[in-house]
Amino acid sequence: MLHGVSEEAVSTVALAAAADQAAGGQGRAHPWPTAAEVVGEQFADALALDQTVTSTATRKSVGWNPTTPQP
Repeated sequence: MLHGVSEEAVSTVALAAAADQAAGGQGRAHPWPTAAEVVGEQFADALALDQTVTSTATRKSVGWNPTTPQP
């Protein structure tokens, strides 16, 4: 899985909120029970962990080099 984030590290909560907004939602992460119903329990478990994602693999594999963070 490749991530297209221009910042060094983005929390999974912020990533979920951005995905919700991009899909026409209000830009918020849903509580675990709701997320488990929508995306499946295993993926919801992974997103519920206190973790961050980076674009290191994306930058290396496709030569992507963002110049500014996106709002």
